[in-house]
Order: sequence, then C-alpha cells, then structure tokens
Amino acid sequence: MQRRNGFHVYINITNLNQIVLDEEKRTGKVNHSIHAMDTFFSSVERFGKHLSPNKLVVEKITGSRLHLYILDDIVNGFEVVKRVSSFAYCLTHIINREISKYKTLDDFQIQIGTAYGKFYDFVFAGEQEYSEETTIGYAANFAAKLQGLASVFSIAVSEDIFESLSANEQRVFHKVSSASIKKYGQSCYYTSLLSSFATGFSISEKDRSDILSRANDLNLSDIDYSGVRQTLDFNRVSTMQCKRLNGIPLFADVRGFTSQFAADDSNLEEMSGKTQEILTKLYQTTKGSGGVHVQFQGDRELALFHDVPEQAAG
Repeated sequence: MQRRNGFHVYINITNLNQIVLDEEKRTGKVNHSIHAMDTFFSSVERFGKHLSPNKLVVEKITGSRLHLYILDDIVNGFEVVKRVSSFAYCLTHIINREISKYKTLDDFQIQIGTAYGKFYDFVFAGEQEYSEETTIGYAANFAAKLQGLASVFSIAVSEDIFESLSANEQRVFHKVSSASIKKYGQSCYYTSLLSSFATGFSISEKDRSDILSRANDLNLSDIDYSGVRQTLDFNRVSTMQCKRLNGIPLFADVRGFTSQFAADDSNLEEMSGKTQEILTKLYQTTKGSGGVHVQFQGDRELALFHDVPEQAAG
C-alpha cells in the first residue's frame, strides 16, 4: 500500500439507470446508452490525463460514476478539479445536443462531489493473476457522500476545500448544513451550480473534434450481444462484445464502517489494514460461493451470480 495525499472526485450520471431502462423498454437493447456512457467517461478520462498526466489517476467506473483522484496540494489540485468538472459539465451539452445518434436518449444529468485528504492506494491481488486498484481513506468516502448530496448539475465540496479558495472562487458557492454528514465529523458542505462553477470554460476545438470522432467512428449496429457458456470473464467483455444473461447482482458492505475513519486521518493506517482484511474476505467468499467478483467500491463488494445454461442442463 502507498500512502498518498490529494483530492478524490466522483462524477456521476444521476439518471443513467433510467436512461438504460427507457431504451431497453423501447428497443430491447441498450446500444445507445452503452455508447453514450463510453463516450462520456472516456472523454473525461482523456481530458484529465492530458491536463495533468503525472498527478491525475482514474481509479475506476462504479456503475454510473467515474472515480478519480488528484495527487497535489489543495490549492493547485483544485485547479485540476475545476477544469475536469467544467469539462464534464460542458461535455453533457455535446452529448445531449450535438451527437445525432444519442438524440433518442434522455439528457445526461450529472452531479460531482470532492474531498481532500490522506489515503492509501491499495492494489488487491486475487487468484489467477487478478489485480484491482482501490483507494482506502476518509477523503475517498467523504467525496462519495458529497457526490450523493449534490443536486443535479451541481458540485459539492468539503468545508476545508471551500476555505482554501479565493474570495472570488467562494462567491459561486453556498453553505449547506446537513445532519447526514455528522458521521464524517462534519456539519456542513458547500455547493455550486456547475453553470456558475464553469463560467469562462469552453471545450477546445481539438477536444470537441476528438469527442465527435469517438462518437461517430463506432457503429451502433456493430455492438454484438451473446450468451454465456461458462462463468463470465470480464476480460472478454467490451463496448462491442456484450453479454446477455440472467443473474443476481450482490452488493455487500460493512454498515457504519465509514464513521470509523478519523477526519484527521490519525487512524488511517489501522483502518487501511482492517479494510484490506475485509476486502480479502469478501472476495474469497464471493469466489468460494461460485460468484463473479465485479469490483470493490470503497468498503463494498459488487458481485454477480448468474446462470450458465450448459452447466444447468448437465
């Protein structure tokens, strides 16, 4: 494990589930939803890595949200947060209005949350050379909570981030008191509409061209759906090669675990050890019960239990 310091940022498409369900109900497929989601997340990742190649790390996509972190001090790191968040906001306009193949979808709506602090970067090693990066710490957990509290097309930041901003930057934010963040040792956070937060930002012509090129180069009719003949292997799944199956997704986490992380990071090392132990046990339980480990989401395990027709018939 590596001890790090920086921002955690969650960018979430708040209505993605409804977008997917609506398309599936109308067409029996989810081609447009998968394609648009891929365009959105890959474009944000490409912009962020170009903007700050040595400090910005995209950890993973968890369902409808992109989780990234930025290794920098609170002042300089926030400039990266601001530009990436502004890009994501402007990108929704391009996806919602400028790409014809997405016109049948409901508009993408996003919310963003960010917090700053120390954390551990943990690479989990499983069987058959499987490995997965996951971050452990108060900042990662609190940022995820703030993302959930942010309104549609808004960004929520922790109090210490707000206090580090200039008076001019602070003016677009307003304070929100919330009992729901008491377990994080906090009583309030600050939020801004992304339309105000992103004032003055525009996507460059080159980035716009890259977005449109990615969206238009992939033919929706080329997306293929096939069944499963054995336990699902995500190495064989892609935007173009999808799987159709019957299964049960399982989420499991430790109730109240987040509140055990000290806001001042004083017990980070101890909690990181506990988290590592818990994740290992969750992973082993999933695999030992015939399930497919999908990913860790903080202290949560996402697993899939699905049918394998040939095995069932035998």
